[in-house]
Amino acid sequence: ILNKGNIAKWRKYTNSLRLRLLMRISNVDEAKARTEILEILNNPGQYPLTDGDNDANYKPDQSDILLAPLTNNTSTLRQALIEGTNHYATDYMLNKVMLPSKDPRIPVFYDKFGKTVDGKFVANKEYKAMPITFTSVEVEQNFALYSILDSTTFADNKRLPGIVFSASETNFIKAEAQLRWGSAGLAKEAYNTAVKQSISFYYYLNSINDVELKKETKPTESMIADFVDNSSIKFTGNTNKDLELILTQKWLHYGFLQAQQAWAELRRTGYPVLTFPVAGLVNFANPPMRLNYPSEETANNSKNYEAVKAKDTRTTKIFWDVN
Repeated sequence: ILNKGNIAKWRKYTNSLRLRLLMRISNVDEAKARTEILEILNNPGQYPLTDGDNDANYKPDQSDILLAPLTNNTSTLRQALIEGTNHYATDYMLNKVMLPSKDPRIPVFYDKFGKTVDGKFVANKEYKAMPITFTSVEVEQNFALYSILDSTTFADNKRLPGIVFSASETNFIKAEAQLRWGSAGLAKEAYNTAVKQSISFYYYLNSINDVELKKETKPTESMIADFVDNSSIKFTGNTNKDLELILTQKWLHYGFLQAQQAWAELRRTGYPVLTFPVAGLVNFANPPMRLNYPSEETANNSKNYEAVKAKDTRTTKIFWDVN
């Protein structure tokens, strides 16, 4: 059961969920979002949050809202990930964001992968993602040369929890709110905390795997501080650039484990700026802006469905998507 009856965690979760939903509508009803978000942030005693007490070295299993798998669970994500190209490292995330900044999360996000030579596995020398522009033939010919999602953290981790809400997300929301409506200094503080908590979070996921697979050692506090303060992800003092940093790092933190949230934020904000290959299917050339109503809805709620039928398309934007 979610939160195991812990009322304090429920309060933190519901307040953080309010922040998520208010920020989701902030480009449509900014006045409402601004007023209510700042009310929450300015009154932490009345509105406690799932924020890890703003501690970069927080403990995700104690602070975050997670759904632990059953104790007798033996399943992993491997079969789902190896279907098609699901387990390959993501082009933009790795090649354009993480590698240029020497992101310390790379080893717990990805395996370098490799190929078998003379009966022995030879690992690739460096991390790199397959270009999204590759054709199916190029994928088949070259897949072994490119990184894949990490086995210890993701593919073979039967202890991997469901992620409902994390401290890092809360602090990214704080950072955006402060940058738009409050203090740039507080925005930077929340952003730095969010990135550091994201590092703690993914090293935590890597550490809980109880199979004898290679686990990564979390970087020292000074190494993490150097990454936040001196790499290409550091706050710049330019509002537009810093907003892009916040939203891109938030998207990165969601990753594929919270893909539905990453997709929503991409549509809400337009960040990161991604290029999608055009698919060769009629009416399916580009990613959808929304999902169509399921057939059960159209059958069982036909009267109300008729009123919105014309808008039930893949290209109709959800009301909060105004970019």
